[in-house]
Amino acid sequence: MKIGPERKPLSERLNAQTNETATQNKDFEAKANALLNSILTNFKTDCEHLSSNALSTIEADMANLVLANRRAISGITATMRADLNLIRQLTRIGPWLITISLILLIAISFAVSWFWAQAMISSSEESALLRAGITTYQTPAGEMLIVDQTKLTLATCKFQGRTVACMRPTTTH
Repeated sequence: MKIGPERKPLSERLNAQTNETATQNKDFEAKANALLNSILTNFKTDCEHLSSNALSTIEADMANLVLANRRAISGITATMRADLNLIRQLTRIGPWLITISLILLIAISFAVSWFWAQAMISSSEESALLRAGITTYQTPAGEMLIVDQTKLTLATCKFQGRTVACMRPTTTH
């Protein structure tokens, strides 16, 4: 007795369902493999693009750095050449300049010493005459000597057989 609609046997139904699931799994696996291959291809393309961009950036930066270093070295070289030329000029002129400067310095110090000595001699002569009782005055006609009567007296003296005017200290009694 049969109740209800007729069915296929369970084993056939299970085999059909298993085949259907296997087919779905194969489709899913194919789609997953295709998606994974697409992702890997995109990743590879992106990596190649990034690495080529990085390489071009590094190349450009290195070229700029090399150019900047060349400019800096060129400037330093020019400065060193200018300094070397200045040193060469100073070694040509320098010894003569130093020698002439030293000679002028010595000559000026001699001149200053001579004028100082003349002033000291004149001062000491005036001081010695003043202590002796003689005062000196400059006039257009020449130097005048004035005798202090309290210290000196005019007298006549004999010197090497000649009679000359002389000054003798005043004696106090």
